[in-house]
Amino acid sequence: MRVPIAFRALLLSAPLSIVLSWHAFVYASPIQVDITGGSGAAKKAVSSAIEKSGLEIGVSDVRLRGTIDKHGRRLRIVLEVVTADGTVEKLVLHAKNERKLARAIRKKLWAKLGTSLKLATSNESVPPDTEIEDTGDISESAKGTPTWATDEPTKVAESNGEGENDLGEDDKRSPKPSPKMIEVQSSTEKVSEDSVQSSLTMTFGVGVFHRSLSFREDLFSQINGYEVPAAPVFQMQTKWFPSKELGLGNFFQHLGIGVEYEAPLGLDSTGTNDASFPTRAFAWNLSLQGRFALGGWAVGVHTGYGVRSFQVDDNAEGMRRPEIPNVEYEQLFAGASMRSPRFGPIGVSVQGGYNLILDSGAISGADWFPNSTANGGYARLGVDYSLSSVVAVYMATSVVQQGFDLGPEPGDDKIAAGAIDRYITGTLGLRYER
Repeated sequence: MRVPIAFRALLLSAPLSIVLSWHAFVYASPIQVDITGGSGAAKKAVSSAIEKSGLEIGVSDVRLRGTIDKHGRRLRIVLEVVTADGTVEKLVLHAKNERKLARAIRKKLWAKLGTSLKLATSNESVPPDTEIEDTGDISESAKGTPTWATDEPTKVAESNGEGENDLGEDDKRSPKPSPKMIEVQSSTEKVSEDSVQSSLTMTFGVGVFHRSLSFREDLFSQINGYEVPAAPVFQMQTKWFPSKELGLGNFFQHLGIGVEYEAPLGLDSTGTNDASFPTRAFAWNLSLQGRFALGGWAVGVHTGYGVRSFQVDDNAEGMRRPEIPNVEYEQLFAGASMRSPRFGPIGVSVQGGYNLILDSGAISGADWFPNSTANGGYARLGVDYSLSSVVAVYMATSVVQQGFDLGPEPGDDKIAAGAIDRYITGTLGLRYER
């Protein structure tokens, strides 16, 4: 069964309108974020804090520049708001490890540098070379006063957030001038570290594949169903957001492309007299991806084209394959996904969508059910555990289901009301994200 071109265009246009409308809404004066050092969690926390404030990250004259390094036994990040006129404001945070440093960034970055970032991106005048110092205890006279309003900097020792002075002996004898240091304790605030700033995500996994094809209301009880109880399967998924690499500008930084591939391995079908028949199955799709942050969640929308095939062939001895309809679905699809805020190293993702079947292959041909119509859907639930800032162990289960109205007519050789073709996979693998 073929679907008119107008319907295909309608399916594609709706998700694209959502993505483009969202970009038009959020596009504003950007901030360029340049962070060096560290393994990644702190960098993602900076991007998350900026995006949560509603400001756009991109190529700009306004930069949030940062360096992550060791400071004694602790990690330190030095953040500077830099405009074309020079450094406007500086913030320094410490923590015992990068995860706690990321929490400190999410808690303190916008509270301390938000005013300067807003003024800089709105092109208002901000005196350069202003320095912040904060031990987390602001006096009444200083509350609400812009950091550039005081002529003399206050000399405050750097605190480690645990009531101990973190200055070395040299610092005690001769307090250092600017830049002044801020020490904060890491926050327990749970904000997603699934940054929508990553440009490449790749997942590879192996697992178990199950397929079942069943018919309902088979009038003459002559149509064979089919089932693969369990078989090994290989899966691959890639998403690429090429704006930064290709220099496409801020508007396109949350638009990308996706590729997915699935291949069950070692399939074989058994017919009468236990005869064996070669069996082939695969699925692939290409998609346009959009993404944005919603609170602590990373939200995605996607639309594209794909093929799913399951074929049983005659065997090498010349025996005819079993009387089972082959399928090869050509389909347009559209859906959405969400990745949760992280619970420590653990993240959860969900995905779902609709398949518009353009063609079903032999099952909708003259030998089987030429008047049939089909549609389908898919869902996926995944859990990942971070091994580092770029690598995670990933476990997922997914279901793809196509439903048929077989449209039987009087005089047909095969009469059944409908059919369900269901595919279930469970996979375990690795995800790489940068």
